[in-house]
Amino acid sequence: MNNWEEHGITDVSNFVGFLYEPNSERLIAHFNKNIGQGYGVKSLWVRQVSEDKYSRITPQGSYFSYEDAVISHSSQVFVNVLEIKIKDGAYDGYEWNSIRKIDLTSGEMVELVNKNDIIIQPPFTKIWISTLYSISANSKEIYCSIAHQGKTDLEETITTEYYLSRFTLEDGRYECLTKLEATIL
Repeated sequence: MNNWEEHGITDVSNFVGFLYEPNSERLIAHFNKNIGQGYGVKSLWVRQVSEDKYSRITPQGSYFSYEDAVISHSSQVFVNVLEIKIKDGAYDGYEWNSIRKIDLTSGEMVELVNKNDIIIQPPFTKIWISTLYSISANSKEIYCSIAHQGKTDLEETITTEYYLSRFTLEDGRYECLTKLEATIL
């Protein structure tokens, strides 16, 4: 069993995975912290290959979970950020918050898009980025699953459909590439 505290990683419950960014020669470790009631928040930690200790690059102590980390070609990591909702003093699910970019050399984090930036296409009334898969070579488009939620005039229940999509960060437009059948992400 690995003792992560020896490497500077504290206050985590379990390891999620590793990423390697070759331009900056940095390792990115992805961890989850269980916070109770079946909920957890994910964090990212980084170190140079030549170093032994990691530093946390995502804020601590928030209800934001940094999911689906992907590396770009320019020493940056992109993350899908979910927020834990609280209702009546208890955890009440996750809600999509944003896509953020973290510069691995400076540690600067920038929000690229949030729920107010996405153009919703009818008949849907709510959409969110459910899973981030990759980033284009120029870092201007992400490839992701986008959930579309709403109800048509013929339906009385709310339905959710998932599409593999190409999302343009500059203008909030997206193209559905294919519907993901029988999927809950």
